[in-house]
Amino acid sequence: MATARELQVGRLMADPAAGFGGAARIRIADGRIAAVEPLGGEADDPGAGLVALPAPANAHDHGRGLRPLAFDDDEDLLREARLAWRLTRGLADAEGLSATGLFEALCRNGRRSIVGEDGGGVIAPGAPADILVLDAAAMLPDACGREVEVMDLLLTRMTKRHVSTLMVAGREIVRDARCVSVDLPALEAELHAQARAAAATAPVDRAYLARLQAAVADFYRAGGHKAGPRA
Repeated sequence: MATARELQVGRLMADPAAGFGGAARIRIADGRIAAVEPLGGEADDPGAGLVALPAPANAHDHGRGLRPLAFDDDEDLLREARLAWRLTRGLADAEGLSATGLFEALCRNGRRSIVGEDGGGVIAPGAPADILVLDAAAMLPDACGREVEVMDLLLTRMTKRHVSTLMVAGREIVRDARCVSVDLPALEAELHAQARAAAATAPVDRAYLARLQAAVADFYRAGGHKAGPRA
């Protein structure tokens, strides 16, 4: 059965390489973006304060190398993206990672590294309806009437608690800042219970783990990650 809906936002990043545009209405049908309609106004639109960008495909990649865990183990890809940007900025007059470069890595390159070229990573007609909507107004409760560039705001304050809507293939995963696809607290509680039970029956082999960690460290220390594939 065909499914259709729409999102209206105050700012739209249709292409990460181009940064943010103005207000827009995004029409979605059957898991893909059917149309993107620019809107004339910004502040008076119902979607003002909401900003939309292509949803990242991997919370840990950013298109800059895979790793298994977030720094605070909180699965916050937005905070991690800000950290990546800070760490890769140039010093003094040296060039570093640009703001648009960060969002290209986050929204497009990370996706490409996982699913290949599938037309995603942009918000355009025909692209998969994978959309992340952030509540920019919630990031700036101390606005006091001053104007702030959306890109600057995201790079200084965005975290996962500012996620208003997350859609994957047109299916709502998060709505109004709440996970609606699964009972997340119940799943986490069950996962913790299973982990405790597994740890009781099969304790961690710390000696083996230490040898494994040492081997991985030796691999990177010797530059093995820079070598090409073996013939």
